[in-house]
Amino acid sequence: MKKWTKAALGILLSFMCLFTCIGYAQFSSTLIVSGRAELDPPNAIFITGISSVQTSGVTINATPVNIGYPSTKVMSEIVFEKNNSSVTFNVQIMNGTEIDQYFDVLKKYTSMDGVDGSFSHTKVDINVSVPQGTKLAAGETMTFTVTLTYSGTGTKQQRKMLHEFIFAMSSDDLTQAVSKGVTNKFEDILNNRLEEDIKYSYNGSEVTIDNANTYQAVVDNMENDTSGNYIGNLMGSDADDKALLTALFEGELTFKVGNQEVPITVMVKEKNVYGNSSTNKEMVLYITADDLQTTEIVPVFVVVFSKDNSSKWVQVGEIFEGQATVNSYSGWPWSWGGRGSFNTESWESTKEYYGVAAGNGINAVINGYVAQN
Repeated sequence: MKKWTKAALGILLSFMCLFTCIGYAQFSSTLIVSGRAELDPPNAIFITGISSVQTSGVTINATPVNIGYPSTKVMSEIVFEKNNSSVTFNVQIMNGTEIDQYFDVLKKYTSMDGVDGSFSHTKVDINVSVPQGTKLAAGETMTFTVTLTYSGTGTKQQRKMLHEFIFAMSSDDLTQAVSKGVTNKFEDILNNRLEEDIKYSYNGSEVTIDNANTYQAVVDNMENDTSGNYIGNLMGSDADDKALLTALFEGELTFKVGNQEVPITVMVKEKNVYGNSSTNKEMVLYITADDLQTTEIVPVFVVVFSKDNSSKWVQVGEIFEGQATVNSYSGWPWSWGGRGSFNTESWESTKEYYGVAAGNGINAVINGYVAQN
């Protein structure tokens, strides 16, 4: 082989090796190239380490260790020598999500798929240093000190144990996160799905709305609804409303947030918001993740959609944070009794908004003025 050919081949192989290493670096956290290349934290809550294991009258057969990644599961195998024997260890947990989470409970497991044998927590008490309801802010790492104490009279009690730290979001944070998912989906519905054939089952038969009439059929449902010119999936709402909304959203109105499948209650109204024209109304979407089983004021988010100059539906302003009074499914402002729905006429903002002109109906909050709808 000629020398220049060998040289060219050598250069080519060098570049191939270089690009292979660069590609590998995208998926590896161990490659060292003038420093350490690390992957970003996963979008999850997970254990970053377990340390400082201390014992009193305990023999450890298997040191507490996190199971899987990313996860908040901890497995251990311990022999309690006598009554009041205990083991204490620190668990570092990071919130890699963009939403604040709140510590709920350290859950016990008696079995787990893929793990041989069963887990026993008999006569073992658990104490966690962090109280229930403690906030683990987005991006924050917190240390949870766990103490397991045997309260029985038997000696040499061997326990294989599996625990999981469970976190949840506050009602407001949960609703805000889900609202964004609902909003994006609803914009797609207005611009795309209302031009398709929509089929759904109602009252034992299949209903088909052809693409030329879908939008008008949705509006007709609102205008013919005796409970306030809107459609919703609230308790007490018409079964046809629920079936139509389920078809539009292509499934039940639930959204996965973290590991939670969250049921969503929505209400859709067509009304004048920013203008007085009877032919140029907006679509107003009310959203809540509250179960609406109290008689109190609950968080309800509002999103307004209007057509632009090209007749495309676009979101106007922000997701308006607010609250409304729980009541039965009725649009009249004086119908306050019952549960399972909320009164849109009682909706008021809980946050100041700027730069959106006020009009009829829902008024934007401008310079601190609290709007009502």
